[in-house]
Amino acid sequence: MMGVSMLCAVLLLVASAVAAWSLHIFQPSIRPPKLQNIHASFPYFIPGAYIWLLIAAILGCFAVPFDQNGGFTGVSRHALMVGFLGTMVFSIGCRQHSATCVSCLVRA
Repeated sequence: MMGVSMLCAVLLLVASAVAAWSLHIFQPSIRPPKLQNIHASFPYFIPGAYIWLLIAAILGCFAVPFDQNGGFTGVSRHALMVGFLGTMVFSIGCRQHSATCVSCLVRA
């Protein structure tokens, strides 16, 4: 059973790294970000979310051989759910919500 768990943990780590690399998350953008009425730290939220994703994947890889009582497994799940998904919801959701509200006002 440990072999399948380790395979899944390594696949999560590889998939996370490939996603961050293919989306060019850690490279500077071509155009400057639109920061009108937005805090200046906003462009760092999405790279921060992907850092959380990589941390969660690394913790998952450590959890397979070293976790005896479920501590590392819980930590890696928490980092994935709260760190990555929570940050992505709060960083993309506010932009999507603003665009949806503006498009509803334009159509009305």
